[in-house]
Amino acid sequence: MPKLRKPPPLLALLLLVLAVSLACTLPGLLKPTPTLSLPPPTATATAAPLPPALVESSPLAGSEIALDAALSLTFNQPMDRTSVEGALVGTPPLSGKINWTSDRSLTFTPDTSFLPGTDLTLTINPSARSQRGLTMIQPAVFTISRC
Repeated sequence: MPKLRKPPPLLALLLLVLAVSLACTLPGLLKPTPTLSLPPPTATATAAPLPPALVESSPLAGSEIALDAALSLTFNQPMDRTSVEGALVGTPPLSGKINWTSDRSLTFTPDTSFLPGTDLTLTINPSARSQRGLTMIQPAVFTISRC
């Protein structure tokens, strides 16, 4: 019977470390990895469309402007032009031309100059509708001083 040689101590230590590390990872190899199961997607409610609102005016409310200066108004969405024009009221009464620069923006140019020192109060009544048929929640009112 041949005599077995004893492995060198360094090789024995290396084999021992290898065996221990494999023994620690071996149970993980045998267990299935848990899977995350998600519920099926559900439909979310669509947000109700916002009502129309005046979001910008030029000049700003409280401004002092020239007697014949044009007024520009911008809404938050495309508007029904006829309903906006019918809802636009001025004190003193307005007389002029309305030019729509887009479905959201218009410019009002007065036919005649206002009297010096006259305050113009501009109101857009809630009857102004968006192209979706939604009406404004409240009137938009602002005053401009004419110098």
